[in-house]
Amino acid sequence: LLIDSEDPEVVKHYKADRYNHGLASPAFYLSYLAVRDKLIAAAGAFRHPLLFLIPTADKIIDSKASFEFYDKVVAPEKKLIRYEDYYHEIMNEPGKDQVFADIKEWIKAHSAK
Repeated sequence: LLIDSEDPEVVKHYKADRYNHGLASPAFYLSYLAVRDKLIAAAGAFRHPLLFLIPTADKIIDSKASFEFYDKVVAPEKKLIRYEDYYHEIMNEPGKDQVFADIKEWIKAHSAK
C-alpha cells in the first residue's frame, strides 16, 4: 500500500480506510498518460491566471511532467510554488499550513482583479 504522506495521522487514516487499496489499473494509468500528454500539448491555450503547486518528492506522479507543463504554459500570469520534499498530497503533509497560506495569498492577489 503506497501512502504518500509523512503525516502519521494521515497514514493511520489511509490504512484504516477499506477503500484505499493503493492500486491503479493499467487502463487507468494508460488513460492518465494520454490525458497528461494532451494537456501538455495544449499548454499554449491556457490564458487565465494559473497557480502551480508542485511537490518534489511525489512517489505517485512524476513531477517532471508538471514542470514541463508549467514551462509550456504561456498565460501572462502564472506562478509556480515548489514544495521541496513534499509528497503527492501536499495538503496532507506536515507543512500543509504553508500550502493553504500560499493558496490564500494567491486567491487574494487575484480576486481584486
